[in-house]
Order: sequence, then structure tokens, then C-alpha cells
Amino acid sequence: MKEKKRMKVDDRRGDFDHLKDEIKFGEVIIQPPLLSSKPRKGQNCTNTNKPGKKNLLLKNILNPKEMNAFKKEINLSSTGVLSSDTNRTVKRKFLPVADRRNLDQERDKAVFAYRALRNRQRAAKMAEMKLKAETHKMKLSLNEM
Repeated sequence: MKEKKRMKVDDRRGDFDHLKDEIKFGEVIIQPPLLSSKPRKGQNCTNTNKPGKKNLLLKNILNPKEMNAFKKEINLSSTGVLSSDTNRTVKRKFLPVADRRNLDQERDKAVFAYRALRNRQRAAKMAEMKLKAETHKMKLSLNEM
């Protein structure tokens, strides 16, 4: 048993023996090799993974002035002064009451806009389904004649 384990460990160590480069005598390397392939998840390395960086439908509905005011409110510290570190956020419970009220109003606006968008999409889908049903009925009535 112990010998088998030793053999497995030795096999694991020897896996990279075939990856050695052949270097001729006097060969000089000026720079490291260039990597031509991207990482497996190379497309996701952009800023879109960070919170607030995605281009969502709701952002198109809200006007840019409101979005800028919303971002400034998030970056306020508990004293009401704009934080020097823009990546730092403050917990809601530490915000002043007026700032909390403004954030709540902005959140309510965003929720209302999202619900209106969903209702419009549902209404369009229902209208499309009704139109398909009417055309199907007309086709059936024409086929019966």
C-alpha cells in the first residue's frame, strides 16, 4: 500500500517532465513569451462585473441628472460630507434622516419605473398573442368554407 502511494506521488511530480524547453548553447532571451490566448473568462474582466456598472434597462428610463444625484447620495458619509473614496459606500442606518428619505424616494421611483416597464412589456405581449389568436381563427373560418 505504501509503495503504491509513493508511486502515485512520484507520478504526479513527473508530469511536467515533458514540458521542458530545449535551449541551444548561446541562445539569448530578450523578453518573456507573449500569451496569445485569453483567459477562459476573459470577457468578464471588464468593469461590468462591478456593482452599478451594468447598463440596465432601468438606467435608460431614469434621466442622467437623477442618476448622478443618486450616486452622490450613496457616497455621502454619516456626517453628510462627500467621501473622498468613491468606492466606499455607507450603510443606510448611518446616513442622516434627510439622505435616507432621498434614497427611499429614488428607490421608489426606480421600482415604479421598473413596474411600468414590465406592465408595458406584458401589454405588448398580450396584444401580440391576441392578434395571433384572431388571425388563427380567421384562417380556420376560411378553411371551413
